[in-house]
Amino acid sequence: MLQGFIILSCLIAVSVNFSTFLVIGKTSPVTYQVLGHLKTCLVLGFGYTLLHDPFTERNIIGILVAILGMGLYSYFCTHENKKKQMIDLSPGSQIKDKDSNTPLLGNQDKENHFEVKKATKDSLV
Repeated sequence: MLQGFIILSCLIAVSVNFSTFLVIGKTSPVTYQVLGHLKTCLVLGFGYTLLHDPFTERNIIGILVAILGMGLYSYFCTHENKKKQMIDLSPGSQIKDKDSNTPLLGNQDKENHFEVKKATKDSLV
């Protein structure tokens, strides 16, 4: 029986570490910390609900500040992502990327120069 609980504990620890790795890989370390604060708020809320553990004034203020911070973080991240998408989708940015990669006249000059050299070399032989 004890061995079963030890194995279960190990499996839970591995899954927590794996999920942490996935969250940080898909988002950012700051988002992971925000999720950690959300977890703390949920633990306090469930503790009050299930165990009838009384809230102190300090707990309530802390939970409200954490929820306000999470809301602001979500708002600003969403706003920033929308800005990036608008910049990426604008027609001007696509044209700018094409122009910056290969200059149109520069390649034509090189090709014409190569053809002129080839023609003069063939005419000499």
